[in-house]
Amino acid sequence: MGTYLKLNVNDIYDLNSDVLPVLDTVKVSAKKYHVLEKNTSFQVEILDKDFDKKKYTISVNGNRYFVSINDDLDIIINSLGLTSKTSHKENEVKAPMPGLIIDVSVEEGQKVKEGDSLLVLEAMKMESTFTSPKEGIIQSISVSKGDTVEKGQLLVKIE
Repeated sequence: MGTYLKLNVNDIYDLNSDVLPVLDTVKVSAKKYHVLEKNTSFQVEILDKDFDKKKYTISVNGNRYFVSINDDLDIIINSLGLTSKTSHKENEVKAPMPGLIIDVSVEEGQKVKEGDSLLVLEAMKMESTFTSPKEGIIQSISVSKGDTVEKGQLLVKIE
């Protein structure tokens, strides 16, 4: 038995790895595949991939799709609310759950790149490092080392 995978397509469709065994797939080139499902042929090409974020852009018969993949561990972490995702606004980083600020590694006015470490939050005896969702300048930091925070509380704002 393999690892269970959940695939999200265009933030609309959720599929699980149970559909994969019924696909007849042949690799045509490094990024192209020929797929058969129930006697229907599909030409699939990987247009872009980000292995670290488990996100892919693919073309299926000329139509573009954005696919994100979650494995068993990702699903458990998401269900517990332990992800360090930002709020819907890319310029605000909010606490996904109550916790304690262990470290703040940036200062107001500091330039940051996407993925730079901002702070560390401890919740339920686990530490989560929050990273910058985009390149920008730290506009404000609403917390300090040792502060307790509530779910949804603004932590850092980036311009």
